[in-house]
Amino acid sequence: MKNKLILTLNLLLVFFICSNLVFASSSSIVLDIIDEPILNLKLDDNSSFEKILVSKDLSNKSLTFKLQVTNNEPIATTSGELMIVLDTSNSMENSINETSSRKEVVINAAKELINSLLSSNPNLKIGIVSFATSQDIMQEGTINDAAIVSSLTNNLEDLNNSLSNITSTGPRTNLQSGLSLAKEQFSSESNNKYMVILTDGVPNVSLDFDFTYYSDNVIANTKNELINLTNNGITTIAMLTGIDDGTFIPMGQNKTFDDIIKEIFNSETVNKFYYIKDNNIENTITNDIFNDLKPLEKKLKDIKIVDNFTDETINNFDISISSDTKFGTVINNIDNNNSIVWEIPELKPGQVATLQYTLTLKDDINTQILDKEFNITKNTNITYLDYEQVSDISTKILLSQPPVTSDIITASTILIFSLSLAGIIYLFIKKKYNKI
Repeated sequence: MKNKLILTLNLLLVFFICSNLVFASSSSIVLDIIDEPILNLKLDDNSSFEKILVSKDLSNKSLTFKLQVTNNEPIATTSGELMIVLDTSNSMENSINETSSRKEVVINAAKELINSLLSSNPNLKIGIVSFATSQDIMQEGTINDAAIVSSLTNNLEDLNNSLSNITSTGPRTNLQSGLSLAKEQFSSESNNKYMVILTDGVPNVSLDFDFTYYSDNVIANTKNELINLTNNGITTIAMLTGIDDGTFIPMGQNKTFDDIIKEIFNSETVNKFYYIKDNNIENTITNDIFNDLKPLEKKLKDIKIVDNFTDETINNFDISISSDTKFGTVINNIDNNNSIVWEIPELKPGQVATLQYTLTLKDDINTQILDKEFNITKNTNITYLDYEQVSDISTKILLSQPPVTSDIITASTILIFSLSLAGIIYLFIKKKYNKI
């Protein structure tokens, strides 16, 4: 019985020794970097994806990788020339709240718009033209119904002062005069040209009109002026406010205000039209029109990056994802698909998205990978919209274990040797004793 016990003990010792041939403690392992290439892919002419080994702590067997998507498209700014065509008819003096008139709200919003535009692009040239009708009724229907408030300039102080000094000039609304005078202020340079119309009335006078307010002649003249601007490559944006009753029919006419508005301001005549109430003036001018004036930004949409790890990496390294990922979300698929998935819904021009993760050698590793070079990842897959690239570029490493010398004997080796020797001596003595 005791012999069987001794035999079992020795078998366990043998199993322990064999198991130590398969698994080894990471404390005795040396980590070497064989190859650390930078993965750099162009997503388009101005955008890229990069993956790089940014940190290596070889003493702690730790590697940190950074994935980065960069949208190098220029940030969209309004460039060229802009004319603001501002209604200064008497109705602009009407109070729309307890503290301000319609004119004050429109002018303050126009100042904010100009400030925002010049802040993003100081080289943008802006001019201002006012329109209404002349105080002299004999001058109605002439270019004198409009006036230059400011020529094209990028001087913010001059533009603000010009707006502050605007006064109401007449009882009616000759929009065509303002459009015609503003068009003349543009330079002959081949650049972007914009016109923003801010008015509170339905046009009732036009250049060379038939002396009938709100007539078909006025409507046609104003409409054709707007079409002419569009045909000449001028982007027009109009805001109309101050209409309390769109169903009102002017005296002597058979069309409502809404009918006239639809004929003059439509997709054929203007690029964008805002028909609003007075309480929306500020937001329309400072946000909506500001954004309309900006060119379309080239954004990267629906980006998905998948880093697929090799079995050697998964089985022998712990993988931790940094908590300070910039843009997007990270899905840890290590348990299911041996991968990390990084999804970025949108990346605007000038933005840089980053993700970092760290590999740390586990306490116990499979000795079968020792002295064999292997890649950290199988491949990296990048997709967005109809774009897809797969790259097998990867950092390559080598794990090794220095040979144990005579002066470096582990405690477990001494213990195993001592127990085995004790068992052999016991069996030898017992056998000799039994023969006596």
